[in-house]
Amino acid sequence: MQKGTFYPVLIIICAMIYAGTISWMVTSFIPISNFRTVLLFILLLFGTLVMVGLLKKAKES
Repeated sequence: MQKGTFYPVLIIICAMIYAGTISWMVTSFIPISNFRTVLLFILLLFGTLVMVGLLKKAKES
């Protein structure tokens, strides 16, 4: 895969993951639980770390 196509695909995939996670939170926040809040935070944090790691790896190669 060329670098020109790699970045947009990566951004779209991450955006879909974020949108899915946020919509899942919004549709199921009644009744909200501490477990769900913690799980959401971990998912968003993990998604951010993966995105940063992939971008760094793409820049190095």
